[in-house]
Amino acid sequence: MANRIDTAELSRAIAAWTSTINDASLPGVGSTVYGGYLKSQYTVNGVEKISAQLQIVKRIEWNYSIARLVVVQNAGGTDSAQNNYFDFMSNGNVQIPGRLYMGSPAVSSWWNSAQAHYASYYAETATDSPGNGAIAGLSWGYQHGGGYNLRSMWGNVGNGLGAWANTALTQFGDSGSKIRYWYFTPANGDLVTSTSGDGGFAGNYTYQKSATSDATLKHDITYDDGQASYENIRKLKPCTFVYNGDYFERARRGIIAQDALRDIDREYVKLVPAAPEFDEDGNRCDKDDTLALDNNVIMMDTALALHHTIAKMEALMQEVADLKAEINALKA
Repeated sequence: MANRIDTAELSRAIAAWTSTINDASLPGVGSTVYGGYLKSQYTVNGVEKISAQLQIVKRIEWNYSIARLVVVQNAGGTDSAQNNYFDFMSNGNVQIPGRLYMGSPAVSSWWNSAQAHYASYYAETATDSPGNGAIAGLSWGYQHGGGYNLRSMWGNVGNGLGAWANTALTQFGDSGSKIRYWYFTPANGDLVTSTSGDGGFAGNYTYQKSATSDATLKHDITYDDGQASYENIRKLKPCTFVYNGDYFERARRGIIAQDALRDIDREYVKLVPAAPEFDEDGNRCDKDDTLALDNNVIMMDTALALHHTIAKMEALMQEVADLKAEINALKA
């Protein structure tokens, strides 16, 4: 390195210790520069056993610098050799090579428990100006000896500037070529899962909730004979079909959500939003949403239609009984 002064100077000024390495000129791109270091060391008979070293580090093309703490344990006795560094970056990031242990969270009210100095892990709020990006609060990976690389992410994804974001658990298979997206919707409490990618993960679903039926949670209660439900069930179009991605090509029985939405009752159908996708530039490019049946609504209409049918059958049975009685009277 040109004009390098390869010495370390330890000086005391303004009540601070400074360890300096000085270069006459800044090296070019691809170079890494190091400041002087401060070292704490423990030796046994003059041989180092453990040490810690603090040093400033920067690669020239990085737009940040690192305060690097290196902790060393030399092998001997029951100790194995260990050498790890902990990076504290000028941009506020921290990188550690091992696991992180934190104390227990503070017990408080719901809202207080979510705040800094109460939660064991707390992150500041990220602002997504267009309202359609994604953030990861946690991201971790797993794979076994046979491969199957899977990365899981717990975070949020936006739904535009006029709606609440979803809280999402996202599973990325094979470096993101397969995606399973689970999201929790705050406005209506739905749990929805959908997929994207090369087809390795299949099936878009919305999970059913137990319908709330307590009278104290309702108003404008009006009793009727179930005729409307009877008409809805009568309009169903039974069919058979095979699910895309079913390798066994099994024929299923049911109805089509688009038919129910168009011909019967829009409450029979729920929207399953497509998994958020992003192009190489980070722009949203979601696929088309899909539809699912709301089995709670269909189940209640079926029960009410059956109630209406039973009433009709009983009325017809009474008419038949009355006619039989009249015929028997005439015969007598």
